[in-house]
This record gives sequence, C-alpha cells and structure tokens, in this order.
Amino acid sequence: MQRKQELIEKVLKVVSDLKAESESGAVILVEGERDEECLKRLGIKGTILKYTSMRALLSWAESNGMVRLIVLTDLDAEGRRIARKVVANLSGRTKEVNISYMRRLSMLRRMGINEIKDIGNLVPDSWPIC
Repeated sequence: MQRKQELIEKVLKVVSDLKAESESGAVILVEGERDEECLKRLGIKGTILKYTSMRALLSWAESNGMVRLIVLTDLDAEGRRIARKVVANLSGRTKEVNISYMRRLSMLRRMGINEIKDIGNLVPDSWPIC
C-alpha cells in the first residue's frame, strides 16, 4: 500500500511538471485521443498533439520550429519506436525534443502500465492534481 502511494505521488509530480511545461508553451506529443483525454483530465490545458505519421509531424515542425516538443508516447515497444523516430527526425527542426517524461514514467511498466491513457486510472479522483 505504501509503495503504491509513493508511486502515485511520483506520477502526480510528473503530471505537475508536465502541466507547468505545457503552460509555458511546450507541446506534448501523444499517440492517441484517449491519451490526450487522460492528460486533460489530469489538468493539462496546453497544446496536445496526436501522432498520426512522421510526414504530418515534419510538416507541423516546419510551421512550429521554435516550439519545445515533449514526446509522451506509450511506454511499450511501439511507443518507444515512435519516440526514437521523432527524436531522430525532429532534433534540430524544433527548439527542443524532450523524452525525459517518458523516462520518468518508465517505472510504471513494472506495474503493467504501458499506455499513457492508463495513468489516469492510477490517480483517484479525490487526489488533488497540483
């Protein structure tokens, strides 16, 4: 029980940091609509971009080159593959490509949580989102 509470507190810290980054103009890249919905439910109000294809993302980067991009794809093999592809293709085309939040959330894989949309299930509705 203690361990789960500590894990929830760590997740809340990550969400709080994401919220602050988003409010300061960073764009968060996720894989799907349910990931976006989860982040919004957790209080992130900034721009959330859904990954559709590398071509679409490169086109987006041409118009938004001075934006900080936070890559928050799923923690499974496919999500990590997309993240590597995004870093390889967008580094130097945007102000910053940040994958540190995926690293910080990788602890969730030990609990069987591999998808961003499932983070919301960890955090009870009664817990305050910082």
